[in-house]
Amino acid sequence: MFKELSDIDKTLLDTERFEIIGKNRDGLYKPLVLDEVTVTMPRAESPSSMEFTAMDAGEEDIQLGDQIRFRLDGKNFWYGYVFKIEYTKNETMKVKCYDQTRYLKFKDTIVYKDKTYSDLLKSICRDRGIVTGKITDTKYKIPGRVEEEKEYWEMLESAAKTTTAYTGEMFVLYDNAGKLSLQNVKELKLPRPVIHRKLLEDVSYTESIDDETYNRIKIDVKDKDSQKIVPVVAEDAKTIERWGVLQYYAQTTEPLAQVREKAKSLLKILNKSKRTIKLQRVFGIPECRGGSLIPVILDLRGVEINGYMLCESVKHTFKMGQHTMEIDAYNRDFLPQMDGLDKVFKNEDKEAGAIGGEAGGAAGTASVAGESSGGVGNGRARLLACACSHLGEKYSQARRNQRGYKDCSSLVKWSMIESGFAPKNFELNTRMVHGNRHFIPIARNQLRPGDVLWHQGHMALYVGGKTGKQTIESTVYPKNGVQYTQNANWYTHCFRIAGIDGKGLTR
Repeated sequence: MFKELSDIDKTLLDTERFEIIGKNRDGLYKPLVLDEVTVTMPRAESPSSMEFTAMDAGEEDIQLGDQIRFRLDGKNFWYGYVFKIEYTKNETMKVKCYDQTRYLKFKDTIVYKDKTYSDLLKSICRDRGIVTGKITDTKYKIPGRVEEEKEYWEMLESAAKTTTAYTGEMFVLYDNAGKLSLQNVKELKLPRPVIHRKLLEDVSYTESIDDETYNRIKIDVKDKDSQKIVPVVAEDAKTIERWGVLQYYAQTTEPLAQVREKAKSLLKILNKSKRTIKLQRVFGIPECRGGSLIPVILDLRGVEINGYMLCESVKHTFKMGQHTMEIDAYNRDFLPQMDGLDKVFKNEDKEAGAIGGEAGGAAGTASVAGESSGGVGNGRARLLACACSHLGEKYSQARRNQRGYKDCSSLVKWSMIESGFAPKNFELNTRMVHGNRHFIPIARNQLRPGDVLWHQGHMALYVGGKTGKQTIESTVYPKNGVQYTQNANWYTHCFRIAGIDGKGLTR
């Protein structure tokens, strides 16, 4: 059935330097690996992976879930698990494996307070049974976050960005041959060898103004009280003459002076061509991975590189006894794609309109019946009384509809049902607020007791006042369960429950 080994020995991966060992319930085995092995190690946002082609030995060979270890020159280089097998007609199989960070791609809800990025990582790994190695203390304690229905990877990435924003330090999360590690990027600096043209087969260098290049920043600033619009413009005449007008535009309700400074800063960042570099066929360095700092000396069409570059992604290739790398890297001249350009300037009016859907149209016509501005009418008092009746109940998502337990959205839900502003079969979670006819978007300066506060993954009822009773919500801090808090300023959006100032039940 199978080809004789003598027919394929010329295509087998050289086993003097490279060795793949598999492990399943029956013990250890060595698959017959053909041609080449590639190991891709990104810096962030996804796990590292290994791909190879092997002879198909039937049911006794590689199976999904098997542990796979790759050894280079007698040392452990990579470790992971088989996630995908593609069987081919010529009695071979293409295998794709991921390291254990792949198990961070599943969703959960976590609420935490005063934890460092490293503390959060240790907690998640402990709960998920992930083996850890060196975890550097990231020091900065994140005040508190509610991460609802997010991948563990997203939660950790958010913690990483928050830590970098407050400390200026960048950390790299990676699997070190079977042990999840977290290190400061400075600890991943490679002393050798210096990368220069003699060690490269090719360098791919691209310069472009087609993406993320702007030489004119125009921001329309809207005054929330007078509704007057004042344009703010920052531009560079020299690059406009060379490239034409490349305009970035946004609308905002931020203070005028703040917008002017922000526009100037944004122009400095975006008024340059976008450069990307890919180092190809580099002599293989086992320690090099996404997040490594590598010394580079190159001169590319007048752009001199003489210093360290940060590896965004490294692809190791092992073939015919050779180990080479392909590297995507950047420094101050070569920058990664920017995230969140559409969120640089805040526009409260636009956000409320976009969120509200049909409810947004009702926001402008909704009237307050039977009570003066700022007062608490019967409907609002009834709603808050119902919410207060749940004070002290424990926080739980799994038991959110059981007596004595509430999570953030079920507290709002049951308060609405019990006070007559929602039917008994009403269902609610934090994602359902936007565009829901039971909730009308309002501006923050319209907030009144009984309105709903929201930020991604969490919600609460506004109580008002400058004491410790600004909100009532279900959370795990400052203590576990339904409680009064002073968290009103945390929230990004405000909503009014439809009918709360009128006659009652919303259907």
